[in-house]
Amino acid sequence: MIVLIVLAAALAHLVHAASGITFETFTPALASAASDEEKFTITMTPCGSGGKLVLEGGYKPPRNLARVKKAQPQTFGKENFPVYCTHCAFQEIVPIEVLGHPIFITDPPDADKIGEIPCSVYIYKDPKNIPEEFYERIGKKKPG
Repeated sequence: MIVLIVLAAALAHLVHAASGITFETFTPALASAASDEEKFTITMTPCGSGGKLVLEGGYKPPRNLARVKKAQPQTFGKENFPVYCTHCAFQEIVPIEVLGHPIFITDPPDADKIGEIPCSVYIYKDPKNIPEEFYERIGKKKPG
């Protein structure tokens, strides 16, 4: 079952990476996948949407997309976070509220490095092994 979840998540992120959210040209992101004893890791260089928006100047004139200034759960506790990227936190918050744990975890760099440093997505083979820090940064407590 976990393999199907990983494959579905990888496919979703690859589609996301090739979504073509660009202002002038279509430039799909590069994606890689890896596995270790406790988790699978999917990395997109850059993220196919949020990272591309930053790299293509979406948060600068003339677009001037919003940034969330204050660190809060929907910004993973990071300041000046690109507003588009906040959807990633909700992809963790909702499963925690429904299932008690996230299905996949997005690990973005600091807000000023989004687009330059890739975001990674982790899928833990056993949700009990998800570190507490991944719950705390989105205002949740790890079940225990």
